[in-house]
Amino acid sequence: MGKVNMYWTGPAAAPTGVMVENQQSIRIEDVTVRLEVGGASVQQVRFGEVHSCTLDWFPFGAHQSQVRNDALVVLQFRDASVVGGG
Repeated sequence: MGKVNMYWTGPAAAPTGVMVENQQSIRIEDVTVRLEVGGASVQQVRFGEVHSCTLDWFPFGAHQSQVRNDALVVLQFRDASVVGGG
């Protein structure tokens, strides 16, 4: 069984973006990386989908100064194997 991972890109003190790596044999969908501080969502990045055995990244660009590196990172996604089921 594969894994899904999320990484900061750039230096830890000033991340420049986030990267999602999908090591599963199937794609993942509705991929969202949410940053929370004190239980409240302060930033959110939506990837849509990340295909199997690939990675995708999102640069913060002009929003980099707003990124909080003290936030709790929450990675959410839906496994494509359950699409259309139930």
